[in-house]
Amino acid sequence: MGKRIPLLLVFIFVMSLLPTAYAQDGNRLFSDDFSTYANVWETQDTPDYTADYDQDALAFFMDIRAAEQEVWSTPRSSLDLTAYVIEATAVIDATSTADSMAGLLVNYVDEDNFYVFILRASGYYEVRLRLDGEWLDKPLVFGKAPQAESYRLSVQNQNGVFELGLNDELLVPFVNMELSGGKFGLYAQSGDGPMLVRFDDYLVRDLRPES
Repeated sequence: MGKRIPLLLVFIFVMSLLPTAYAQDGNRLFSDDFSTYANVWETQDTPDYTADYDQDALAFFMDIRAAEQEVWSTPRSSLDLTAYVIEATAVIDATSTADSMAGLLVNYVDEDNFYVFILRASGYYEVRLRLDGEWLDKPLVFGKAPQAESYRLSVQNQNGVFELGLNDELLVPFVNMELSGGKFGLYAQSGDGPMLVRFDDYLVRDLRPES
């Protein structure tokens, strides 16, 4: 029983920071199933990695062939969000090394300042923050992911109060106010070896106050 108290205190603290109750079924601001080039995501093709549309699978893939490389992509969008829900489906290929990772890019201010909510090929999830070009020493959140062939990742953010979801399972919320607003996108990083991931059904909604 004693182990549950810290999580309860975190939940109470987080909820106390929310001045308004919000529903998750807000207005659809952006969506992409990658069946067309309508939103024009940034593509890259270098000797070390490729980020591009997969026309056969109707997805967006990131194929990193060299160790310790990272790649991200943002779509053509003028949205700069501070209250949102972002979702996407990720499938990490079995050829990816255990220490590789991929997931959502949020509050992207520039290449030196952003958050990522990622899955490791080893079966763990975490949220990491890059500030002034440096990753924080420890993840903001870390945990074991349920075993599945594909993962639906979601991030809800309202004034620095984050709620995470993984295959419809709610994870422990957390608070971080280092970055506010910014772009959104996709992210991947290789570890000791390659990383291959495909993304689909990207969705961005605003947070609608409950009536």
